[in-house]
This record gives sequence, structure tokens and C-alpha cells, in this order.
Amino acid sequence: MNTQRNFGRNVAANLLARTWAGVLWFALVPAYLAFLGPEAYGLVGLYLSLSMIVQLLDLGLSPTMTRELSRASGLASRLAALKDLTATAEAVTWATALIIATSLWSVFTLTASGWLRPDSLPQEQVTLAMGLAGLAVAAQWPVLLYSGTLAGLNRQTWTAAAGAIFATLRGVGSVLILWKVSPTPAAFFLWNATCSIAHSLTLALALRRAAPPELRGGRPKLAAIAQVSRFAGGMSILAVLAIIVTQVDKLLLSAWLPLDKYGYYMAAAAVATIPQFIVSPISAALLPELSHALAHGPTPGAIALYRRTSRWLAVALAAPTALALTFGDEILAAWSGNARLAEEVGLALALLMAGAFLNGLMCVPYTWQIARGWPQIPIRINLASLCAMLPALWFGASEFGPPGAAFAWLTFNLAYVAANLYSMTNNAPETHPLEGLLQDVLRPILAAVLVCALATALPVPESRQALGAMLCGILVLGATAAFIATPQCLKEVLAWRNTRPISQ
Repeated sequence: MNTQRNFGRNVAANLLARTWAGVLWFALVPAYLAFLGPEAYGLVGLYLSLSMIVQLLDLGLSPTMTRELSRASGLASRLAALKDLTATAEAVTWATALIIATSLWSVFTLTASGWLRPDSLPQEQVTLAMGLAGLAVAAQWPVLLYSGTLAGLNRQTWTAAAGAIFATLRGVGSVLILWKVSPTPAAFFLWNATCSIAHSLTLALALRRAAPPELRGGRPKLAAIAQVSRFAGGMSILAVLAIIVTQVDKLLLSAWLPLDKYGYYMAAAAVATIPQFIVSPISAALLPELSHALAHGPTPGAIALYRRTSRWLAVALAAPTALALTFGDEILAAWSGNARLAEEVGLALALLMAGAFLNGLMCVPYTWQIARGWPQIPIRINLASLCAMLPALWFGASEFGPPGAAFAWLTFNLAYVAANLYSMTNNAPETHPLEGLLQDVLRPILAAVLVCALATALPVPESRQALGAMLCGILVLGATAAFIATPQCLKEVLAWRNTRPISQ
């Protein structure tokens, strides 16, 4: 198996699928608002928050299956030993989905009338909609397990394509349902639940077709889960910490900031999620590759993959980060057309993006730690970094508003980077983390920042369209500078081109 090409194909497939889903969602939000109205769309926002929490709390089974199957790739005896684990994980997942659906339906139908108090929507419509929202949330649960299992079997390209197809069906179908059938939140959630169930069943069928003979015929046995319970438990704790780390500022700031400033902060935070469109696909493709490469210890191939991914990730993140650091106000103005938004949180966007850059870079050592079976290391790192973030969040928000709150996020990630460097130096010195930071990360980000800083001398166009075009041009120049400043990336591109088969 050519790991490098396989990894690149998986990254490309994940990147295209997730970017498509994100662009589609942003494009369809105005239609949802038009058909549903602001109150009903508020129910959709609540549903999205619940979906994110449920996806993070998947009992650690999805990354566990990815790691275990990747490590057993090509080894018939090891795959056969995992057939009961696969069957057990599948049974537990469907049983959990049923429990989630029943629990959320009961909770929402019993408490929605006292919890949610709409002005114009009938209360019975809200209760029914939230019950169906619980069903839609639960229906997403099996998708997580099947995606992780298929990733372990090196079927990420097919899984990404299926995800893009069902994202399209879910999004476009919702608009058609609201337009032609019923402009109600209940209709929206019922269609989403139907699509999620169909997605889960499609991936279940794909797993049965993709599974090698050694992996078939397993039976659910709790003893099989017990064998990986420690690792899965560690991943569950990490999922809880991920929720806390990514949501604590948004929850606490809603009480600590005036509502208008909180709204501006949330708008800047939405823009600062852009690096995740780059990081998430790379992380999803990296875990099975590193798990397979590290099955017998830190081999030269695994170390090369670690360094190569760090380089390319730094190059990919450098230009968007540099642009936000130097043109934060202009980015918000071009995006929203709201001058006050740009004035209030331009600095906050720069700080949030700097934190997102550091956080994204650390996905590589994090994945190394998970692939090695060391979830306790990132647990300790997250807890220590969180201790640095919370005081900074309270002080920054109370004294400086949104920029101070954004600085707390940057503080968390500075501590996160320092803790990861220390941990990798002590536990995985073969990766040369400090040397990699100096050689693979500083060059592209400094080159991109230099180009963007020089571009601040240009006159700022008055129209949003011209300003957007200028920012896009600077982004391209910054990305080019980051690439040129990392000669190893250029060598890898030339080597890849030289080994491509020549079409007849």
C-alpha cells in the first residue's frame, strides 16, 4: 500500500466533502430563515447544538474502531480477533441511539412547554418539533461509528462521498419540504431524521460489503468491549473536554458580556472556525494512517508522515491566519457589510484566528498520541491548558470585552502548544517536536505575515466587492509565499509529479 498517496486521497476526499457541506449550509440558512421565521429557526439552532454534543459524546467507539482496525490492516489473525468487537460496537451503538431517541423525545415533550416560551409559535407545535428533533439527533449516532469503522478499513473516500450526498439531500430536501409541503419546524426535523436514518443504513450496508471475510460473523459480547474499555473511556473523557474547551467561552460570555457585544463576539467566532475546514479532514485521514504505521512502534515511515503532515498543515493555515492578523477589520466588513461589527471585534477576530492556528497545528501531535494509545496525555494537557484559560477569560471579558475574551482563547492555545511540546519531547523524542516547530511552522507563517503586512500599505477599496477581491488576492499571495518558504513541500510536489503515471 502506498501510504502517502492513500493519505493524500483521503485528505482530499474529506476536505471536499466537508467544505461542500459547510458551503451548502451557509448558502441555505437564508432560505431556512425565510420559510421558518426567527423563532422556529431558533429551534434549529438548538438542534444543531445538541447534534454537536451528541457527536462528540460517542462513547469513544468511533476513534477506537478506527485505531484498532487500522492497526490490524493486512493481518488476518488480528482482524479475526476484532470481529466480535465490531459486532458489539454496532449493537451498542444502535441500542444507544434508541435510548437517546426515547430519552430526548420524553424530555422535550414533557418539558418543552416550560422551557421554551415562544411568542408566535403554538406551544404544541414547538413540543412536537423538539420531539422530532430528538429523533433526528439520535439518528446521527450510528453514522459516527460506521464512519470510524470504514476509516479503519481504508474506505474514507467512499464515506466522504456518502456524507456529501446525504448533506445535499438533507439541505436541499429541507428547503423543498418547507417550500412545497409544510413550512414548519416539525417537517424540517422529520426530513432530517429520515435522511440520518438512511445515511446510517447506507453506511451499515457499506461496512458489510467492505469488511474482509475475517471480520464477518462476529457476535455481540460485552467482553469484547472490555478489551478496549480503557482507551474508549479515555476518548470519551477527551470528548467531554472538547465540549468544555470549545463551548465554555460561548456559554460564560453570554452572562458576562452585554448582549450586543456577545453577538459581535459570536460573529467573529464563526469566522474563526475557518481553519477547522482545513484541520478536520487532515485529522480524520491522519488517525488511521498513523495507527497503521505505529502498530509496531515509531517506524521511520510514521515519523516521516508526522513531519510531512505538520509541514503541509502549517502551509495551509498560514495565509488565512496572517490575513486575519493584518486585515481583521476588513475581513469582517467585506463579509458582513457591518461597519460596527468590524470596529467592535476586528481585534478579537485576529486573536481568535491566532488561537485557531496554534490549535490546528497541535492536531498532529494529538493524533500521534491517540494512535499510540495514550489518551491520558491529551487529557492532562487539556486540563492544564483549561486552568490557564478560565481566569484569563473572566479577567479579559470583564476588563476588555470581546478582545479580552478572544485573548483567553489564545492563552489556552499557547499553554496547549507548550504542554504538547513538553509532552512530545519526553514521550516521543523521535518526532523532534521543537526542531519541527522551528523548521516546519515558523517559516510559512512568517512568510505569509510578511506579505500581508506589506499589503496593508495598499489603499482600501470602498465597495465590499472590491474589498473582497483584494483580500482574496492577498490571501493567494500569502499562501504562495508560505509554500515557497517551505522548500521541502516544493520538493515533495515535484517528487509526486515525477512518480505520476503518464497517460497514454
